[in-house]
Amino acid sequence: SPERNQASGITTYYYHDGASKKLARCLSQQYSNLPLTNKGIDFGDFLVIRDNTRPAVLCEMGYINTRKDFHQIRRLSYQLKVAHDVVKGLDSYFAQ
Repeated sequence: SPERNQASGITTYYYHDGASKKLARCLSQQYSNLPLTNKGIDFGDFLVIRDNTRPAVLCEMGYINTRKDFHQIRRLSYQLKVAHDVVKGLDSYFAQ
């Protein structure tokens, strides 16, 4: 992009109400221990989640074009925390 993008933080996108929105909520609730701001869940009209017959979400776990986010994203400790939190969110979703 020719303009500096100031996007920052974590957003969990869903397209379909119901199971996908529920999955997004379960995942997003686990991200409170991450160093980037959790913006919660939001509707997203993205092909990767729109054309699914199963629950689907898109997790933006930070942005590489923002120095603050990129500093976190590239750290192994951040990546491990994200992986751990996603598993916790999936456990929560499937326990319901």
